[in-house]
Amino acid sequence: MSTKKLSILLVLLGLLASAGGAIYWLDLNGPPIKVDVPPPNIEPIGQFDFPKTEISQIAVKLELPITALAAAANQSAPKELSGAEQNNFHSRIQNGTVQWRMFPGTIALKNTGQNIAFSLPIRGQARATGDFDATILRVPIDGSADLAGQVTGTMFPRISTNWEIDPNLVPNLTLIHANLTLGRLGTISATQLVQDLANPMIKKEAASVGPSIMRGMDIQRNLQRLWDEAHLGKPISTQPPAWGVFDPIGVSMGPLDLSVPEDLGVTMGMTVQTYVSNVPTNNSYPEPLPPLALSSTNPVNDIKIPAVIDAQELNKRLATTTYLAPSSAIGKFTASQPEVRIGQNGFLILGVTVDAKTGTWGRGFEGRIWIEAKPVFDFETQILRLTEVKLSNETREALPKPVASTIESLVVRSIEGTLQADMTRHLPKMENEIQTWLAARHLPDYMEIKIPDPKLKIIEFYTITRAAKDSAIAPGIVIVLGAKGNIIARMKSLSPTGP
Repeated sequence: MSTKKLSILLVLLGLLASAGGAIYWLDLNGPPIKVDVPPPNIEPIGQFDFPKTEISQIAVKLELPITALAAAANQSAPKELSGAEQNNFHSRIQNGTVQWRMFPGTIALKNTGQNIAFSLPIRGQARATGDFDATILRVPIDGSADLAGQVTGTMFPRISTNWEIDPNLVPNLTLIHANLTLGRLGTISATQLVQDLANPMIKKEAASVGPSIMRGMDIQRNLQRLWDEAHLGKPISTQPPAWGVFDPIGVSMGPLDLSVPEDLGVTMGMTVQTYVSNVPTNNSYPEPLPPLALSSTNPVNDIKIPAVIDAQELNKRLATTTYLAPSSAIGKFTASQPEVRIGQNGFLILGVTVDAKTGTWGRGFEGRIWIEAKPVFDFETQILRLTEVKLSNETREALPKPVASTIESLVVRSIEGTLQADMTRHLPKMENEIQTWLAARHLPDYMEIKIPDPKLKIIEFYTITRAAKDSAIAPGIVIVLGAKGNIIARMKSLSPTGP
């Protein structure tokens, strides 16, 4: 037989073999083909050995009511000011002395948007004595005057990196009534005289009143409470055991905020390490605040919370899931009992039990098949997609070739939705956890704290080999939840003095 005839014969035999396979596949009267392949034998190696340490910033806006600052100022303000000084208050006076007593009224504070303006009405008396030089003799004189005026000024607190607060208080006395009646000298104005004599004392007293107000604000002590409560250990996985740990490592402060007329605001930032541990961690413990980092801009919330999804625990939840493909020309297709295993280089190994019958499936087939795919999470739309999908070698060999690509598409569709639903189930749960944690904090009665809307989103997705450093191998998935909502701590009153 010639070589050409032999080649033609081999081609014909190949076509007959293919036709025979197709006929076997399309034999609608035959039983479904059984497909049951083992999972690929791939050692699970995650993209990371264990969950990464995340660095978060918790921004807390402290709102201090101006009325509370005023109350603190009035509580610490002196009830009386008095002084005396030798002063020849007139060119014809010798051995002159000026005495005064002033009784402050109620301090009023106002947020101007640029600083805190204050005013304090003053009433009192002044007395002047001395010897009047009448050329031939000296005549003793003794006169008095009613005083009226007010102390005004501004305050713009400054805080140093070692937590010392300078109120930056600049007061000044302005008298509007201070006329002395001095016998033969008649009546003279003592306004400038008493102002010049009393202002140094008023500034000295203000220097003690200012720190009293600042002690009432006591940003350091109030932040210390939040700092102590921020040390948190929370179970995030029961099998294998794992705890999410919040460990504050730094504090910062933005500029004073005077944009709200009723408040003096300041935004504090806490830098927090968030990591996963395989040992229990205390919920909170006291620790001194570190030096304060001052910033020209306000800290913003950037909270990152890792959540570990153990593959075994995930598969228990997925075991009862069934996916039924919409009716179409391809016929009935059901996928059930999905299973997720960790592969390598970011790939997942996905198993599913399929039941494909009627329509273009021919005789149909049923059994367990496996695919490999790389999950990609769209953080903007919060949608999971499986990419670089391929049937395992054993599955591809066991399936009829005409339907292999269609099977890939249907299996991907069934598992994408299942994984998406399981991951997003963590969001409302974690939002509730945050609000519950806030409600359980041991905060003082004069402080209220709230997060109007945590706005949690999945911001990172990766595979791991074990749940925590030094723990046993337990492959899984980590989703990192991010929160951007504002945290507001409002002081209903200033903190009392003392520890």
